[in-house]
Amino acid sequence: MIWKRNIFQWVYLGLLLIIFSAQLLLPNTASSQSISTYNPADYNLLGATSYISGELTDIQANDATSMRFRGNYGTDISDFIDNISDVDSFMDIGTHSNFTAQTKGPNSIQDTLTEQNTENIAYKEITIPSEQATTNTAWTDVLGANVNFTPKSSTEEWLVFVTADIRSNSTTENQARFRYSINGVSSGEIGVQQGTINPTPIIPHNVYFHFTRITGVTSQQTVKFQYQASSGVTAFARNVHILCIRLDPANLEYTEVNGDISIAGAQTLATLQFTPPSIGDYIIAYCVMVSELPSGSAGAETWLDFDSGTSLYPAEWSPPNTRRIHTDSEQFEPHGLLTRINLTTSQHTFAVGTRLRVASENSTARDVRITAFRVDAFDLLEFDEDTAVSSTTQVETVRSVVNTQDPGEQRDYLILAGIHTISNGISSREAGGIEIDDVIVQRKGDQRLSFAEIARIASHHVSIKTTNTSFKVETTYGTGGVGFDTIHSKQSVIYILKIPKNYELDLEVQWINATHNVSNAELCIFGMTLGSEKISVDVWNGTTWQNLLVDLTIGWNNISVSDYLYSSTFTIRFKGGNETGDTSQDSWDIDVTLLHIWSNDMAVEVEFLGSSNIDNWFQLTWTVDSAWTTGSVNVTLQLYNYTLNDYSPSGNGYVSYTSNSILDENETVDQIVTANPTHFRNATGHWKVKIKGVKAVASQLELQVDLIKYEVALPQSFDWTTVIVCTGVVLGFLLPFAVRFKRKKKRHKPTASTHTFPEQFGVTPQQMVGKKTLLEVDPTLDYHNALFGFVSKAITDGQSLFIFTGKNSPLHTAFCVKNIGFFLLTSKVSSSKRISKKEVLIPVSDLSVLLDAFAKILRERTRKPRTILFDNISDTILMSGFDKTYRFLRFLLEAISSPKITALFIFNPSAHDPAISSSIRGLFQFRLTDLKPKIVESIRPD
Repeated sequence: MIWKRNIFQWVYLGLLLIIFSAQLLLPNTASSQSISTYNPADYNLLGATSYISGELTDIQANDATSMRFRGNYGTDISDFIDNISDVDSFMDIGTHSNFTAQTKGPNSIQDTLTEQNTENIAYKEITIPSEQATTNTAWTDVLGANVNFTPKSSTEEWLVFVTADIRSNSTTENQARFRYSINGVSSGEIGVQQGTINPTPIIPHNVYFHFTRITGVTSQQTVKFQYQASSGVTAFARNVHILCIRLDPANLEYTEVNGDISIAGAQTLATLQFTPPSIGDYIIAYCVMVSELPSGSAGAETWLDFDSGTSLYPAEWSPPNTRRIHTDSEQFEPHGLLTRINLTTSQHTFAVGTRLRVASENSTARDVRITAFRVDAFDLLEFDEDTAVSSTTQVETVRSVVNTQDPGEQRDYLILAGIHTISNGISSREAGGIEIDDVIVQRKGDQRLSFAEIARIASHHVSIKTTNTSFKVETTYGTGGVGFDTIHSKQSVIYILKIPKNYELDLEVQWINATHNVSNAELCIFGMTLGSEKISVDVWNGTTWQNLLVDLTIGWNNISVSDYLYSSTFTIRFKGGNETGDTSQDSWDIDVTLLHIWSNDMAVEVEFLGSSNIDNWFQLTWTVDSAWTTGSVNVTLQLYNYTLNDYSPSGNGYVSYTSNSILDENETVDQIVTANPTHFRNATGHWKVKIKGVKAVASQLELQVDLIKYEVALPQSFDWTTVIVCTGVVLGFLLPFAVRFKRKKKRHKPTASTHTFPEQFGVTPQQMVGKKTLLEVDPTLDYHNALFGFVSKAITDGQSLFIFTGKNSPLHTAFCVKNIGFFLLTSKVSSSKRISKKEVLIPVSDLSVLLDAFAKILRERTRKPRTILFDNISDTILMSGFDKTYRFLRFLLEAISSPKITALFIFNPSAHDPAISSSIRGLFQFRLTDLKPKIVESIRPD
């Protein structure tokens, strides 16, 4: 069957010959046209001074006249700041008055940076005063009663206080239940009833009071208050307060015992023991949920014990402190207390005690908490404490009151208040509550159903008030306007703590398209009126902040940033000099912030404009004839690609070369474009060419332009009759010879090259250093010989070498015992996995893990040059898709753009559509092929 295959091969070749011959024989309807209609006045100068001598012509190259352009010294850019940023993931602290002012000037229009009061004792709070209701038997969020906050550090300690007025519309026990949750974990679950005979004049409510500490986390915390109702009843909640406050600056002490604890007699539920660092007042609080008794008549009580009986809070009274009797053991209700104690520097012990009034009975305690924090961490304490037993037969009597001092400025206050009440009979509705400026923020209204039932806590309230004037806080108690019983009260306390100020500044600003890898770069900031506190300037090095300026001064502040400007993204921050205990708010005026970037190279950069037709082009040949007044200039010629809306960065429309060494010697450079030639004109036929030349010279550099020309070829017509006749002639000629040829099996053997990589491609080793090169390979050839040479050269030169390849690849087999970092691409892992000191498995289809591997290479501290070999791009496209791979390569090439990193990427263009191959090539300025011993694209000079 070999001869049959040969026939078809020769027939195919014959057809190609026929078509080619027909093109030669047949007349053209249109062939090529010189369509340049250049006007010498149509040019733009880009970073060059100019004078014109003679004229530009498109008729004859190398004539006696030309247009001349005079260069200036290389890159010299004033790049103004772009935007505000947050690269370190911590929120910006402080404010800008006019950030846009920093993007221009100096012009005496400033951006004022002002410190923000961060309050080391920070807080987040929500208050829902209106009553919410549910008939849902499942746990339901109280509408709006939720708070989100995120600690900046795992060492922060936050206390979450939850208070509310709660009730049920049922006279049956345990018909409404309440709790709160923190990130889905619930605490403080209780059940209540409001068995009432007469709901007027005060609607009966119980009180909810509980707290929990949050520490050791940096993730967002979500606190919610929830309720549920039994079938056919309604649960109600009003005056819901959730306060999350950071108290580690106040030396927060805390303990908790979660779950249910059986109360069998007199016992301790929880103990908090600590030694204060200095003498001072502490606020102490405890809370615990206590169940009703299934039987009996005496009830359970709780209290706070200080230093083993030194004090009891509250002191015993008769009837006892905090108890109530019901028959439903699931009807948990809250007990709690707030008090203030002056502590010495010796060890102190606080314990929540409990007992049954009758030893043979039983009850249950749940979710016990004790906390303590220092008063002197706040600016001021204003308080009223009244622990003596008092009584009233009035509807409402003020028990404690605090009128705060006028701060004269906006300040935040922590308010903690509580009161205990009891009725001596069943006729009155016992009421007790807390008011702020005569507005009720917490109130209990209850009625004893029998003489055996003893009420306990009335109200506990914790909240923040922000004001610039004085205000009033009161505790009240009374009969509620029903009956004639006496209402008793004790342990009424109000504590108002002024939250301290702490002013900080931490504002980031950023360049997003900075010119980088230039020899000289300075950060330049023009300061105007500056605060008394120092303001420093730091730079982000990719992982952390490095200080540049300890303090800004009035006028220009210039500092070199050449070591940090290695990417188009460049970030700095303004930081206050005093960030702890700063009670004075400062501000600083900045007129302008910019990067001054320059090189010592002389440069000419000129843009030329021309016009053409709008025919359907088959081919474009563009030509530039020019000369330079010095030799060996690094020259770049670029066509404007109107599809990309930019000048071509590589490939078609891009040529770079080093001019010859002879002064004023004209050189004609042209390029033939057959792929999408119409991309290089706009809808009206206009086109643009940019010429740039750079060289480090002390003398004046001048560009002489003699010719710029567009020449296009249009599609041709064919006479298919002639094609058919020619086909018959060629077939008749070739057929007798077809059977004489036998296909021989091609055997490929690796050949040893006499040239080391990259010399076998016509490139010197120096030309490869710092370049990001695409090596196009033919998988039918043994291209690994070239890769072995590349690796051997890197090892010989003592470079840090990293290879991304498969575990069974020839590269890994040949060099696995060498001191090389191997990243082995595999489908058998879903995350990176180190299998030896020099080998890491990487999931081949997860490009984010692959990027992270490259990032680790960049973060390695080494003085050696880095070399990276990525084998290969085609496999990545097949595993992850072209779009993801293309974005991955764009991001990666920008990230490794440092001249200290040499990288070689392997690509098999025959495995992809031409469009995909063209797109991949377009990412690289430097390309090599193992099919030809030369560079496909001229290496662009530095």
